This record gives sequence, C-alpha cells and structure tokens, in this order.
Amino acid sequence: MQLKIELFTLGFFGLETLVMLTIVIYNFFRLLLTRSRKLYLALIGLQFVIEYLILQNFLILLRDYYVEQMSLYGFGSRPILIAMQIVLTAVVLKVTALVYRRARRYLSKASIKSALDTLPVGLLFYWSGGTVKLINSKMDEISHLMFGESIYNGNQFWDRINDKSMDFIKDTGKDDNECMIRLRNGKVYSIQKRICYFEGHKLFEITAYDVSREQLLNEELKIKRIKADEIKNRLNLLNRDIEVMTVEKEVLETKRKVHDDLGKTLIMSKRYLDTGDEKLGKEVIKQWKLNAMLLRGEEREKDALLYTDVLRDVRKTGLEVYTEGNLPLAAGLKEIVISAIRTCATNTLRHGKGTVMYINASEVKVRTLKSFKDKDYIKIEISNNGELPDPDFTEGGGLTNLRKSVERAGGLMNVDISVVFKVTLKLPLPED
Repeated sequence: MQLKIELFTLGFFGLETLVMLTIVIYNFFRLLLTRSRKLYLALIGLQFVIEYLILQNFLILLRDYYVEQMSLYGFGSRPILIAMQIVLTAVVLKVTALVYRRARRYLSKASIKSALDTLPVGLLFYWSGGTVKLINSKMDEISHLMFGESIYNGNQFWDRINDKSMDFIKDTGKDDNECMIRLRNGKVYSIQKRICYFEGHKLFEITAYDVSREQLLNEELKIKRIKADEIKNRLNLLNRDIEVMTVEKEVLETKRKVHDDLGKTLIMSKRYLDTGDEKLGKEVIKQWKLNAMLLRGEEREKDALLYTDVLRDVRKTGLEVYTEGNLPLAAGLKEIVISAIRTCATNTLRHGKGTVMYINASEVKVRTLKSFKDKDYIKIEISNNGELPDPDFTEGGGLTNLRKSVERAGGLMNVDISVVFKVTLKLPLPED
C-alpha cells in the first residue's frame, strides 16, 4: 500500500514538473517575441534548466521503483525534491502572470492588424508601385462590394474608382483625391486618398467611410429646404396681396368718407340757401374749402406730391400752418407725412374748431428690439390750438388709417391729448 502511495506521489509531481517545463518554454518564446531584455530571458532559461533536472530526478526515481524496487532506501531524497518542485512551481506561475501582463501591454504587428480590422473605416496603405502594405477587413469588404474581388494593387484600385464606366455613381469632391461613391445597393462611401511617409519612404493611404445615413439625412434636409422655400414664396405673395388689398381698402374708405362729407356739405348748402343764416354760411364756406382740399388731394394721388401744394391747400381753408425742420423727401415717407397733414388739418377744422396748426420735424435715434441698435428716425409732431376731445376719446377712421400706414412702414404713432391735441409720428429713415 505504501509503495502505491509513493508511486502515485512521484508520478503526480513528475507530470506536474513536465507541465511547468512546458509553461517555462512558452514564457521564453513570449518574452522573445516581445523583445524583452536579456536578463529576463536568462532567468527563464535558468528556470528551464532547474525544471529539466528535477524532471530527470523524478524519472530516475520512477525507474528505480519499477526496475530496482528501491522503496526502502530511496526515501531520503524525495521530500527535498518535492519541496524544490513546489517552490519552483510558485515561481513559474508568478513569472507566467508577469509575462501575460507584459504581453498585453506590448503592441505587436498582429495586435495592430487586429485593431485595424475592428475599425468601421476602410483602410488601405500601399507603396508607389501599387504593392499593398496594409489593408483591413473593412476595405476588403468595400472592394468586394464595388468590384467583387480583393485589392491586389493600390494604384489599380484607385484608377478603377475613378473609372466613369464602372457600375456605380461617382460624385467628385473638392479635388481629384476625394470622391463620393454610391453603389447600386444604396450604400454611399466617402473615399479619400492622401500621401504619408513610413520610414522615409512615400506611402499612399486610402480611407473609405460609410456615409449612407449622413447622405440620406442630407438629401431629406434638401427636400425640406426646397419645400420651405416654396412655402416662403407663397407666404410672400400672400403678404403682398394682403398689403395691396389693405391699401385699396383704406383708400376706398377714405374716398367714401370724403364723398359722405361732400354730401353733408351739399345738404348744409341747401339749408343755407333756404334760411340765409350767415353763421351757417360761414360754416358752409369752411366745409367747401375743406372738401376742395381733400378732392384736390385725390386728384394728385398719382402725380408727384409736393409739400407746398398740400400746405397751400390747407391754408386756403383758413387754417394757419407753421412748419419747423426738414420734412422727409424719401419715397414712401413723404406720402405718409402728407396724409398725416391732411388728416390733422381735417380734424383741426372739423372737430377741434382750431385756427392754427404746428408741424415740427426732427431726426432722432430709436433703439430697435430686434437688433438692439440705434436707428435713425424722423419725428413729425403735428399739433393745433383747437379744443381738446373728451378723456374717453377714441381714434376715428382718419387716424386709424394713418396709424396703419405708419406701422406698415415700420414706424410708431402716438396721440397725446394731455395739453394740446398732438399727433407724433416716428418713421425710420432709409440707410442711404
């Protein structure tokens, strides 16, 4: 029984020594591939020699058991041999762990190739003659999609990409070294070529990126932009139509009011002829002058408008007018100011019973909310010496139409009845 136990012990440690010897050989070659220092290789070599001698001793002891039956007098050396093997096993395992960690930190050619193969980008490096230096699996896959075969020559591969007769759609980039390839299966690749240097020699690099999703999003964005431009154009046309209709409506409303006033004046004239009331006669003359001013304004709507003509018409109604400052001459602004003079003159005579009207023009700077910058404006203040309206005063048709015209031109309008009846216009001046 004791012989069997000793035989099993020797056999186990002999096998374990053989395994450790194999591991030592593996560590030696791993360190050799990682270009480790010679000291490490010498230590591994020493481990190999010791393991080999211990293995020989275990084999000799096993031979003695089977051949010479030395179980009685060979017992003295076995515990020391087993102890040495246990210690050496621990050393080998520790060294193996160190070799494994070192091998993981070492970048070998195989590890670099494996890393390049995992990239989603196709890579191809080749020499000037076309000989392939390095190609990853993604570029090989792209070559099979394009031409149905692998890449054997870099120059031929690039020439085939630029061949217009190939069965794919090519979109040239900014230069001849960049292009966009759309395959028949819908895949889109951005392919670029550049020159680099390796160990002092010229090397060409070709990269291929799968931009199918980006290209799809770009095309969808173009379609949406075209639709947005169409909607914008339709809105601009609609705004112009609305503006024209609004102007026509305001003109029609003004003409209707003028004709209504003319009808009232005719009725007052008939009453004066019937009664002969002098007070009524003065009012009839005043109304006829006012209507004549408005009618002459309608007649000159299509002609060039002059401030002198308008002020002369206003003065003919018996209203004194005093002006200060330079009134605007820019197209569009002049029409608004003339309309404001007529409207205020009508209100002064008809509602305020005034006799004098004051017009003051000056340039001011107004900060706009959109740009937060100061912009040049012309400020027109029109006041009179007539009676003030009631505190619950509301704007009539003339002032309402005037406000719409001012706001449509990008200006501001304010009506003040605190001290005198004063209408203030702020109109933006053109940049030129």
